[in-house]
Amino acid sequence: MVEFRYRPDIDGLRAVAVGMVVLFHAGLGFSGGFVGVDVFFVISGFLITGLITTAQQADTFRLSDFWGRRIRRIIPAASLVCSVSLAIGWLLLLPEDLDRLAESLIAQQAMCSNVYFWQNTGYFDGESETMPLLHTWSLAVEEQFYLGFPLLLMALRRSSNRIIVGTFLTLIAGSLLLSEWGVRQHPNAAFFLLPSRAWELLLGAILVYCPKPLRLRRAWLEFGAWGGFAMVIAAGVFYGAATKFPGMAALVPCLGTFAVIYFNSSSSTSLGRMLSNRMLVFFGLISYSLYLWHWPMLAFLRYRVGIELSPWQSGGTIMASLALAVVSWKFVEMPMRKSGLWPGLKKPALGAVGSAIVMIGVAFAIDHQQGCPWRYPENVRILAAPMTASRKFESRIADVRSGRLPVIGAKREADNTPPDFIVWGDSHAMVLGDCMDSLASHCGLTGVIAVRLATIPVVDVWRPGDSDPSGDALKWNDAVLEFIRQENIRHVILVGRWAVNIEGRPDGTMDSLIARRGSATTSREEARAAFRDGLSHTFDELESMGAAIRVLKQVPVQTINPQRALVRSASWGLEVPKGVSLSEHRARQQNANDIIDQLAAERPAVTTLDLAEAFFDRSGHSRLGNHAGSFYRDCDHLSDHGVNELIRPYLLRLLTEIGSTAE
Repeated sequence: MVEFRYRPDIDGLRAVAVGMVVLFHAGLGFSGGFVGVDVFFVISGFLITGLITTAQQADTFRLSDFWGRRIRRIIPAASLVCSVSLAIGWLLLLPEDLDRLAESLIAQQAMCSNVYFWQNTGYFDGESETMPLLHTWSLAVEEQFYLGFPLLLMALRRSSNRIIVGTFLTLIAGSLLLSEWGVRQHPNAAFFLLPSRAWELLLGAILVYCPKPLRLRRAWLEFGAWGGFAMVIAAGVFYGAATKFPGMAALVPCLGTFAVIYFNSSSSTSLGRMLSNRMLVFFGLISYSLYLWHWPMLAFLRYRVGIELSPWQSGGTIMASLALAVVSWKFVEMPMRKSGLWPGLKKPALGAVGSAIVMIGVAFAIDHQQGCPWRYPENVRILAAPMTASRKFESRIADVRSGRLPVIGAKREADNTPPDFIVWGDSHAMVLGDCMDSLASHCGLTGVIAVRLATIPVVDVWRPGDSDPSGDALKWNDAVLEFIRQENIRHVILVGRWAVNIEGRPDGTMDSLIARRGSATTSREEARAAFRDGLSHTFDELESMGAAIRVLKQVPVQTINPQRALVRSASWGLEVPKGVSLSEHRARQQNANDIIDQLAAERPAVTTLDLAEAFFDRSGHSRLGNHAGSFYRDCDHLSDHGVNELIRPYLLRLLTEIGSTAE
């Protein structure tokens, strides 16, 4: 068993871990800096197990004392950060965003923020970068582990080391296999939830039962320590948002952390001495407070100025976070951890419960008031009004196969009368539904709408990154194509967020790339080829049915949240913000549009309609909204106001053309 003692090198390793996390979050390096959290998990597992087993050997372990120390260690600083975040959110956030902050605070106080964020976001989603308490998911994982793990050690108290290690190895294997399965089938759950993360903490725990490397030569100790450190740094440098994580990929930083701790357990290596440097140790001591403060500050700044921060903005935020961390560590963490202050469990628990009741009460009131929109004057409230996506036009595969697609426009004269047109697409088609319904009625046309989220209307392709392992996108598009054939529909309108399927998301993540039928490859080059071939096949199939095809090109994708930008400008008397430039939009859409235009030019039945021309003003920048509201619901989906204000005339012209040919 490794002797449990204070190890300054572990504090130095904490400093490295938090440094990677902070730099990653600030966009200043370490594309895989999120692995710093995994380093923390391994360290936590080692330290907690060491504390418990040491107390057990001295017959001084009490569960109430353990939980009391955990409360004093975690709750006060976290509660302070949550309280400050809620106060800033009150001043800064839109009603729906303040509402979400209140919900996440309630979840954090209930030790289940990881469950909340699993259900409501993705760690690498662009919108998640403005959620002030997103980082508390890792605290929830540790808190949940601390509730059950001591009970396991108590149950194994009289067991031999062999049985204990065997039990840990079994649990590690099960959790790791679950994690690897999860990153492929349910990536959000695998990232956020304890069952797929427990193996990392258990890996640290098993270190306590490993014999010291007393017989290893100095060269081997150096090699093991530096090799482990290199694994941690390599993961931080070479991993990224496209890495399927945690799963087997997390073995690299976790085993690296294991090696650094283990090979410095008998005597300090040169790496151990480097990590024991006073400056690194100090940063390790304040690492918890730094972790707590840095993310809300970055999130609020991004909310204020946009997702993309300049190096000066990011650097300044890090320096401010460091200052707050030092203050928090000195005046909150250290006093609460001093021996003799609030001993046992009763007083810390009462303090934590009292604090939680107050914060949950305030957060619940904010949630009940739906973010308190009365904070804003009437003109701002109009701009800040929540915009939710209607799901009424969405259909299941079974609905398509049975011919029960939503009808838009005029009622059919008879059940056997074929629709005049079909709108086929993803969520970008869904936002057109109400407007198309109104216009089709005006034109005396009957249409149907076939919509499935994250599924472009292109046969033979699907998006593996959207947790669609069974290829339901393939079945969906096949079913729609067969529906068009059976109903003998002569006009097909294709709508989609085309570029994201072959370029990845603007933030660099590639989980939205399409793959061919029977293939799960997701490189951009293969995605473009798959898009070209799939769209060509789709056109050929529709042409063979005698259908006229109209492809609606994508509207401009914004780099800031338009509604938030409009509310900020109205609240603070700033100039009305502008969106992306025409050149930026064309660059983003070029590959997709080139493929669409080339295939359309080869087929007389295919025409295209570029909606983007409605968005740009004389300065060459896209318009985000006006006094009546935002043109966008988020960075890429139009609001109902935007559809009616900007592209309704284009859709009317399109349906008028369909009506003239139908006559």
